[in-house]
Amino acid sequence: MRAAPHWRIRRSIIFSTLIFCAGCIVYVMIDGQDTRVDETIAMSAFALMGAVIGSYVFGAVWEDNTTRSTAGWEASPAINAPPPGWPDTPIETHEVKP
Repeated sequence: MRAAPHWRIRRSIIFSTLIFCAGCIVYVMIDGQDTRVDETIAMSAFALMGAVIGSYVFGAVWEDNTTRSTAGWEASPAINAPPPGWPDTPIETHEVKP
C-alpha cells in the first residue's frame, strides 16, 4: 500500500526536524561548553523530538479514525486485509452434538 502524497511531505518535514535536533545534540556533546545555554539547547532538542514523534503517531491515528468514521471500514484496506496465507474461502464450522 502506497502512502498518500501529503504523508510523504509530512515524513520529510518530520525527518528533517529529527535530523536537525540530533545535530544540535551532537554539537552540544562534542563542542559545547558546560553552560546553561547548552543544557537548554539539549533539553529543548529532546523535547522537540518527543513532540514531533508523538504528533506523528497521533496524527496518523487521528487520520485513520476519521477516514473510517466518514468512509467506513472499507476505506482502510490495510486493517481489513487478511493475513498472508489466509484462505480465500470462509472456514466452515460444524456444530458438534454431545
